Amino acid sequence: MKFTKPSEPTDIIWENRHFTPMNYFWRELFAYVIVGVLLFGSLIVIYVISAYSAKLAAVFPPVSCDGIDSAYGDSLQTYAVTDYDYIEANPGLPSSGCLQCFCQKQGKVDPDNFMSESYGQVDGDSICEGYASAVTTVLLWTSALSYLLIGINYILRTVCIMLVDWIGYSTETIRLSKTTTVTFIVQFFNSAFLLLMVNANMSEQPITFWLTSGTMPDFNSAWFRSVGDIIVLAMVFNIYYPILEVLGYWGLRILFRCIDRGCTFSGRTKSTSIQGYINTYQGPLYFMHYKYSSILTIGYMTFMYGFGMPVLFPIAALSFLVLYVVERFMLFYGHITPPMYDERLSNDVLQKLQFAPLLYLIFGYWMASSEQLISNDNLTPMANSMDTYISGHTMGTVFSGSGWEGIKWPMMIGFILLNLVWYLGTWFQNMLYECFPVLRIGDIDINEDIDNYWASLDEEDRKWSTREEENARSELKMSILTDHQFDRLKTETMT
Repeated sequence: MKFTKPSEPTDIIWENRHFTPMNYFWRELFAYVIVGVLLFGSLIVIYVISAYSAKLAAVFPPVSCDGIDSAYGDSLQTYAVTDYDYIEANPGLPSSGCLQCFCQKQGKVDPDNFMSESYGQVDGDSICEGYASAVTTVLLWTSALSYLLIGINYILRTVCIMLVDWIGYSTETIRLSKTTTVTFIVQFFNSAFLLLMVNANMSEQPITFWLTSGTMPDFNSAWFRSVGDIIVLAMVFNIYYPILEVLGYWGLRILFRCIDRGCTFSGRTKSTSIQGYINTYQGPLYFMHYKYSSILTIGYMTFMYGFGMPVLFPIAALSFLVLYVVERFMLFYGHITPPMYDERLSNDVLQKLQFAPLLYLIFGYWMASSEQLISNDNLTPMANSMDTYISGHTMGTVFSGSGWEGIKWPMMIGFILLNLVWYLGTWFQNMLYECFPVLRIGDIDINEDIDNYWASLDEEDRKWSTREEENARSELKMSILTDHQFDRLKTETMT
């Protein structure tokens, strides 16, 4: 016979106990469809903005201004004007680099006037103004996309919470566990994988996953300048978002109290019921689901891209510190007493966090095995600057000798071992116990040197219980204790 631990009474959502498994199936299916539609909409928005930003950035690709300056010398101004005319006549085609290098140079030499000068352009156009406008537009769209991700994640989080509440799970722990899981998966997929997918071009790989329309076949400098910057900006926002959330909450709390009492400390409340007064002056409920989902999302994104962007680790640590301080403060001074959650929700989150190192190892291995990312000795020439460059880095690297050199082989071995522990850990543990039974930790009988209940009662409790039992038997014609228990109550020696 097997027993399961029951939920605490305050953990049970009694109004949801009537739902059947079939009800849950159809409700969950409807919720998944809604989430899928929202993610598809997010994919379209991110793709459109990323494509537009990439198109603008492609006009001024990275160049070596020192090389251009030494090659053109005193003729750089003339070629910059020619470059400007070419860009204006051929929208979308890349610059030769002369215009941007010339404008960057003039910005240092004559910062007050270089934006308004035409430098001999036939129509009198301010050539550097167009370059600065394009660069500023790319920067704004890149920054906007990082904050747009935060906004989309907030919408997805809110919708996920509403859908899980609508499904109607039977306990607070299950409801919060489902909310944490769904919210985390949706936010992580939207923040980490969608950005990766919309810019990916896997035409070199044996399995493309239909990702062949992007401009980046691998992690490279362009990826870190565009997608990497967006991820870092989104992660930095997670540092001060809890503070903004608390300030917004306290602002609304003070506003509602001010409206209720007329912005005076001695004014009379306008609430017409006790519950209305309590709702105005008490704090909100403390929900753990989106806190846990934020922790999971930050942790997973840090491990996923941390090998190539180590700055994510201190950013994540600072995010956790700020979240910890803010949550401690709000638990003491802001929220009402939370329900009696059991350990299942925390254990569920810890179980999910175990998968994050796997992402670090496999993505770290992929970045470390990219010869073009590590050095410039293996670059492949491009016939046209608009072409997608050839990385020469495929999934077959793992089967070659170069895929097991240096730091790469420990990361791959670690990835394989962690996968074995993740999927077969319980089986390995049981086999180990079979071979070495002494390693098994069984139930431990704790001897606290406490006497039995009857002997532990003090004189006052013993008299109270005795008179209570006598009164029940004489006046109510019923007994609280059995005859054996009543005899022990009266005769057991007090310790």
